[in-house]
This record gives sequence, structure tokens and C-alpha cells, in this order.
Amino acid sequence: ALAAARRAGRLPGRARLVSWELTTPASPDDPLRRPLVRPFEEAGFTIEALLTPAEALAQLAATRRRPNEGAVAWLSLNTHGAAIAIVEGIDILYSRTLSWKYNPAPPTAREQLLQRYVLVMHIAPELQHGIGLVRVNQGKRVETVITCGNLPDLRSLTMPLIEELDLEVETLDST
Repeated sequence: ALAAARRAGRLPGRARLVSWELTTPASPDDPLRRPLVRPFEEAGFTIEALLTPAEALAQLAATRRRPNEGAVAWLSLNTHGAAIAIVEGIDILYSRTLSWKYNPAPPTAREQLLQRYVLVMHIAPELQHGIGLVRVNQGKRVETVITCGNLPDLRSLTMPLIEELDLEVETLDST
């Protein structure tokens, strides 16, 4: 199925694999990580790198860097959890991953709204903690948060995050 998706999507043969199972950097050649890499190689991909979610966010941040921009908090919000990476340039100043259960189709609008606010209440303290550590330990201020990921209605988290964090929040389109 993966090989068919690669061909149908005309995806390039080289890939960087992001694994939510990783908590520390690893090489695609690491014997302990081979089970993660093997299905992609069998589908015709050449794996250039095996990344933690924070490393992937740092690489994404490097492609969107603005002149004179300081530390930026990046959030990957997904149906299975979140990755937080506070990045300056290509340096990861703080990272954390969270997991949760997410119902993609709550039965009522109220339950959908409640679920959204529960996620914000889960994310905001972790992000505030990281921002505080970066400020105290490294003297860096975070003024912007950028969100991305596959969470449905990702943009609907923007205002609650702004209210909780009192920071500018930008959402990348999933496409």
C-alpha cells in the first residue's frame, strides 16, 4: 500500500522519516531502528534521515525563518498527540511530546467545543513551562507560536491559544 501511494502520488524516492516513537536522535542505519525504516525502504524510498518530531519541527522552522526573528514555539497538533519545539535558527531550545485520545467526530457541537478547550488546557501549561525555561535558562523570549498538524479544525485552536498564552499564534495550512 505504501509503494502504491508513493507511485500514485508521484512522491520523490528520497525521504526523511519522522517517528513519534523516537525521543532522541537516531540514524536510519541503527539496528534498533531498522524495523521503523524497513517498510519505507521496501516501498522504494531511500531514507535520508530518521527524525524526532522536534527535529522535524526545527527543520520546518528553518525553511520559514524571518530576519531578526528570535525564538519561536512550534506545535505539531495531531489526532494522537502533540510535539512542542521552541526553536531559534536551527537550534532546539526546548522540546516535549504529549499524547492524548481524540474523537474526530464528537456527537454534538458542545462536545466538540469541550474537546477543543481540553486540548488547549493540556497544551498551554506545557508550552508556558517551556517558554519559561527558555527565558530563564537561555535568556530568550518567545513571542510567536506556529501550529501545524493533522488535527481537524486546527485553526479553531488559534483564538483559545492566543487567550491562554497572550502570544501571537499563526496556523500553517495542512496542504
